[in-house]
Amino acid sequence: MTTAQAPANQKAGVAEDFFDIFVTPSAVYERRRESSPWIPLLVVSVVLGAAYLATSGAMQPIMDAEFERGMKATLESDSRYTAEQLQQGRAFAEGFGKFMFIAGTPIAIFFSGLGLMLAAKFVDAKIKLGTGVMIAAWAFVPRIIGAVATAIQLQMMRPESLDGMYRIASGPARFMDPDTASPLLLAFAGRLDVFILWTTLLLGIGLSVVARISRSSGMLAAFGVWALGSFFALYSGLR
Repeated sequence: MTTAQAPANQKAGVAEDFFDIFVTPSAVYERRRESSPWIPLLVVSVVLGAAYLATSGAMQPIMDAEFERGMKATLESDSRYTAEQLQQGRAFAEGFGKFMFIAGTPIAIFFSGLGLMLAAKFVDAKIKLGTGVMIAAWAFVPRIIGAVATAIQLQMMRPESLDGMYRIASGPARFMDPDTASPLLLAFAGRLDVFILWTTLLLGIGLSVVARISRSSGMLAAFGVWALGSFFALYSGLR
């Protein structure tokens, strides 16, 4: 059983689609089902990259806390390193972390599209990689609202309360103490972030519209993408 589709002859500009993805995502995916992913991918990547650059100074307490926590864990688990050696590599680690904050969005969109293409096969749907990336690019648009929410929090919260990256999350992980909580539980709670779940919901809607499959099948494939991302997050927490 296929889902009801928006009229194919609806016309709207790209700017309107960036609004409609919040209120009528099915209509956006119907209009863009044959389109390139480049416009939403570039817009989301540039906006989120600029937002990070604008707030990087306010995020320094989080970076400091995460580095200190990681250094402590490394010293406890690997006797080959000293605190001095790890401090020497701090500049490189922070520089690489900033690069990943900026480059992470297009990378995440690409792999979400790839994961959706693969997950679609398990629900008897077939899409191309470019189509999967297009669906993912539009699904990431709500992350712009997330970036705004992050910027507001960074301005309102006291620096001493910014003792972990999940303190500015929009989910249960923000209420967990990063120094005492299980890394695995913290990583899993981080995957329950409102904007991650919102992206997952849009992935399911997009696949169901574009591939002409039921909404439940689309959501099942989207859950598979979420689960795969959760696996990598839990693996990182385990390490």
